Amino acid sequence: MGTSATIAILTTLNGVAAAGSAVLAAVAWRRRRTGVMAVGLVAAMTAVAVWTASDCLIALSVVGWLPAGVGRAAAMVIFPASSTMVAGFWWLSRALLNPAWRITRRKVAIFMAEPLFITVAAATDFRHHALFRFLSAGPDDLWIRLEPQWLFWCHCAFLYAMLAANLVILLAGVRHAGHMRRRQARWILCGALVPVAVSAVTLQYAGDLPDMTALAFVITSLVFFRAVFGEGLLRVIPVARSLVFDRLRDAVIVTDGDGRLADLNLAGDRLIAEAAPDLSRRPGAVVGPTLRALGLPQPVIDGEYRVRLPDGLRVFEVRVERLADHRGRATASVALVRDVTEVARQRDALTRTNQRLREQVETNELLRAKLSEQASRDELTGLHNRRHLMTQLQDQIEYAVRDESDLCAVLLDVDHFKSVNDRHGHAVGDDLLRGIAAALAEVVAEPGVVARYGGEEFVLLLPGEDLAGARARAEQVRRRCAAVTVPSPAGPIARTVSMGVASLATLRRTSAVDPACLLKAADTALYRAKAAGRDQVVCAEPENAGDLARG
Repeated sequence: MGTSATIAILTTLNGVAAAGSAVLAAVAWRRRRTGVMAVGLVAAMTAVAVWTASDCLIALSVVGWLPAGVGRAAAMVIFPASSTMVAGFWWLSRALLNPAWRITRRKVAIFMAEPLFITVAAATDFRHHALFRFLSAGPDDLWIRLEPQWLFWCHCAFLYAMLAANLVILLAGVRHAGHMRRRQARWILCGALVPVAVSAVTLQYAGDLPDMTALAFVITSLVFFRAVFGEGLLRVIPVARSLVFDRLRDAVIVTDGDGRLADLNLAGDRLIAEAAPDLSRRPGAVVGPTLRALGLPQPVIDGEYRVRLPDGLRVFEVRVERLADHRGRATASVALVRDVTEVARQRDALTRTNQRLREQVETNELLRAKLSEQASRDELTGLHNRRHLMTQLQDQIEYAVRDESDLCAVLLDVDHFKSVNDRHGHAVGDDLLRGIAAALAEVVAEPGVVARYGGEEFVLLLPGEDLAGARARAEQVRRRCAAVTVPSPAGPIARTVSMGVASLATLRRTSAVDPACLLKAADTALYRAKAAGRDQVVCAEPENAGDLARG
């Protein structure tokens, strides 16, 4: 292959690499506002485009198509372009592996220090010749021959050290990155390794092989095309940062294992500025005072916290996720702080409303129970009335039948009560009824039931008592009622009582029993007590219980 053909091939490859890199730089430039990763790609691809375009100019100057001075000037431009390319790759890798990474003026100054220095050195090399000794090309040469000097080798050492560190960071980051970033980082790694390998071979055999950097950059451009357009290199990570992290309404505060601020979103920055305006929000600042200013404990735990800020009381809901390495050591902590002040106010208002409703319900229940109790009581004596008696009697009979136990009903009548009303007035009669009612309630305790049946008649229900026990209790009641006296204009008034007792067990031997049947049997026994001279207790005997129930 002739000299012109070889140069033509190299020039074509350099042109392709320059065009592809320029296109990528333009695409990244249009998306520069999406994140710092796009800016790093702009720097790297622009530098590659300048480098490969310079190689084209050098090749054209060798064959005489361009003046030799143009080739020399182009060779000078390669030095700052190579430094800028390495800085761009570093920038790109850092932004890819850590979406929270931010470029600062200090970082820009560090990145641009070596490119600016080598640019000045290349521009003044005709005086000090620290980069190379001469630039020459014979008629049969396919490239410009350089004699590297000490500054050239220092420049190369710096670039390879930066590239090696960048590759190590990429390799380490690929292991811990998420699935999407891992795939993107692999493409970046592949694209960066190709020119490194080719450049290393070129330096190893400097002067014996043509510079194949153009071919390497063609491959790099293709790889980066795949990363940008196939893997969404400039879509996923910057968008995730700008549209998700920074636009979250909840504050996100990220700290490292030592409790220092690692990152925070815009909401977190505003929150800390509002709560503690004098505290530093720069990465690396100790966040303990900041979090304490927010009312959060150290270490931060999940919970709801009420904090008084300049604009008033605020309520924050905090959720914490702690990250650890493979040895279980704490490496980072992510605190999600959500302002739930309005929700808390509504919840407190709802709680107060519910409390008032519960109190109202309790009051209504008390009133209902009071009204129900009043409806079941006799107004004069305070004992249960007849309606309540019948309900209780039905329940007691059902329970006794189910439990196979006994139940006795005692019907009591005050002897000659009408004469009290006729001689001494209804007021004295009422006092006497109240006194007897109090005596009955005193003798018959729960679960017994005492009720006013009507007029001067009372009923006692004695659950669990057999006929003999009920008779003994009735005798006790009779004596107690006889001792009741009430004052009157004619002196103290007292009356005896007559009582009839009926047993459920006795009546069940002859027929089925219901409340009316049991009360009828007790009433018949009471009638016999009155007929026998009053002031006594008569029981419905077994031999005539059926007659009593039917009569």
